[in-house]
Amino acid sequence: METVKTLLIIPLFLLNAILSQTYNISILGYQIGDIVKIDTAPNKIELNLRTRGLSDMFYPTNNTYKTTYDSITFMLKEYEYKIDQINLKDNILVKTDKAISDKYDFYLLPSPAFNFISFIEFIKTKNKIEIDTKWFPFESGKEIGRVRAVWADSSNVYSNMDSVMCNHYRLDIEIENPIENDEIDYLNKYLIQETNIKEIWVSIKSPKIYSIKVSNSFLSLDVIIAQ
Repeated sequence: METVKTLLIIPLFLLNAILSQTYNISILGYQIGDIVKIDTAPNKIELNLRTRGLSDMFYPTNNTYKTTYDSITFMLKEYEYKIDQINLKDNILVKTDKAISDKYDFYLLPSPAFNFISFIEFIKTKNKIEIDTKWFPFESGKEIGRVRAVWADSSNVYSNMDSVMCNHYRLDIEIENPIENDEIDYLNKYLIQETNIKEIWVSIKSPKIYSIKVSNSFLSLDVIIAQ
């Protein structure tokens, strides 16, 4: 019986390893944190964002984002934030149905929409011709806006010792009434700022995000896949 249990545990461990991916976050070449992406089910994703090193001393952050989306449309079904950063501690649940949550108050999404996580998963499954410059509904900070991916070029991204050919997109995000900066988590804050240029590189060979960049005239925040 113990042998059977061991044989069952090993495949589960390997499966969990396959379905998780770590990304390094850096500014000016210095790592300030990391993001761990875990595919907990075919249509469920958990992101854990945590600061490292000196940034963890001055801006300690340990945020978790759990997204459940429709397996066909990739639109949100449920989105749970657990925010623990120096200026904000909050639990937020965004839902598309009226079922009462016994955890905490929730925000009822007024219409189908993507969030950043489900939109990235959507992009991964599409040819650039299918999505280029097309606007889609988007949720951020309990506000509805729109998002689009504009294809820029196909270029190589260097990961470890490998060069991976990727489709390079610019993401445009428009929110009519963005929430105040001191009431929103860092991830959504930088994504919805109009002055920030959002870029993403998606592997052409396999559906995987290799790099994300958020930049403006002052700095560049780079999110690179870790091998």
